[in-house]
Parts: sequence; C-alpha cells; structure tokens
Amino acid sequence: MTIGDIENACELRAGGGRVRIFRTGVRETVGHLMRLLESHFSSSIYLSVLGECPIACADVRSEASRTHASGGALVVDLANVSTFGCAAFREGADAFVESLADVTGEHGLVAIGFSRDLVSKVPDLNGTLDGWGDLPDGRELDLLERRQFDFDSRRRAACDCAQVVAEYLRCHPSVSQVWYPGLKGDPTHEVATRVLQSGFGPIVDFEARGTVALAPASPACLRRMPQELHRVVCWGEDPKELILVLEGALGPLSP
Repeated sequence: MTIGDIENACELRAGGGRVRIFRTGVRETVGHLMRLLESHFSSSIYLSVLGECPIACADVRSEASRTHASGGALVVDLANVSTFGCAAFREGADAFVESLADVTGEHGLVAIGFSRDLVSKVPDLNGTLDGWGDLPDGRELDLLERRQFDFDSRRRAACDCAQVVAEYLRCHPSVSQVWYPGLKGDPTHEVATRVLQSGFGPIVDFEARGTVALAPASPACLRRMPQELHRVVCWGEDPKELILVLEGALGPLSP
C-alpha cells in the first residue's frame, strides 16, 4: 500500500476532495491553511468538531452555512473524531486537519483535507503544498498502514467506553454535572447525532461536588481541567478499570 492509497481512503471517508499526509505539526498546518484561505476568501474560520471545555460537538453544517454566506471558508479540526467519525466535507467544511497520533500511537503525521470546491478555487494546489511538511518515511508509512486497519474498531471501542463512563458519572452522587455528546440531555447531543458517525467520541468531562482525589499515581486518562472540571479520556481503556479509578477518586467525597 502506498501513501496515495491511504490518502485516497481518507478522501472517500471525508466525502470527496483531496487529502495529503505530511510529517509536520497541527499548529504549523493550521497556520499554512489559514494563510492559504485568506488569499482566496474574505475570511476563514477554524472550528474544532469535538473539543472545547467542557467537551461539546460543533454544529459544522450550521457554521459552514454562516461562513459561506459571508464569503468565508471553514476549516475543521478532526481531533478526537477522525475521518472515520465525521465526514467533514459532507457537513460543508472546506478543509480539515487531523493529527494521526491516535491512529499510529505516536505524534508527527498530519492529514490535511481539501473539499472539491476548494480544490477548484486553488490553482496548482500540489505546488502550493510544497514546503508544508515532509512525506512519511518508510517506517512511518509501514506503521500507518498497519495501524489504520484496526483503528476504526479501536475508535468505536473508545466511544463505547466513554458512553459507559458518562452514564456511570451521571448517576454518581458526588458528581454534579456530566458533559458527553452521547448522553441524552447533553447540550450538544442532537447536533452530535447529525455530525458524528458510529460513536460520540472518547472524552467525558464532569464537575464534582468537592475536590477529586487525584494522586500523583493517578492514570493519565483522568485529568484536571480549567473551571474546576475533570476529564476522562477513554482511548485504549477498559470501562471497568476506569470506573474503579473513578470510584477511588470520587468515593471519599460527600454527596
């Protein structure tokens, strides 16, 4: 399998257009993209599909409509989602950025996608992309090829785990509020059912009624966030083990 084959598979999942994969950083890629769009559109908007704190799913289609009405272009970040979880171009995005760290297990590779409409408006797009980053080397390409085959099953398992954790936290007497797009009643649940595919992402945020007992040895999947919130990241985790960790952290609290 060549890098072109992998890029073509990304294009199909995204809803058409063109995808390139480089060895670079997300921040640098976003900077290149925004400068490119500024030379062809009146404005450019950068939107995280599944981000923010507390976690929320963005209404990509509505944002795309507003942006296009003013002559702008919309770039979406597919972190925590991937092209498996959101068909960005079908939702109206003009471009996307996706770190492939969740696919490969290491940082360094980034996928950049351009919608068909954007490709038609940017002459010599391939030439424009020269200098945006290096192509994956043989080791990275081999890793990407091997890890992409089971990535969707790993992603779906992470989403299932997050759903279980969110339901558990919602029922816990020491938790005052839970944010997870997969929960009915979540502020972005209805949007998420339209935007996301095969799961609602691996991240759950919650607010406790007291101080959560995070010891130095607490696993990295449980994190303290701004606004006195806490985040559970469910990549590669067993839901039963995560719930045991949360029981230990939340158990001492008084409801």
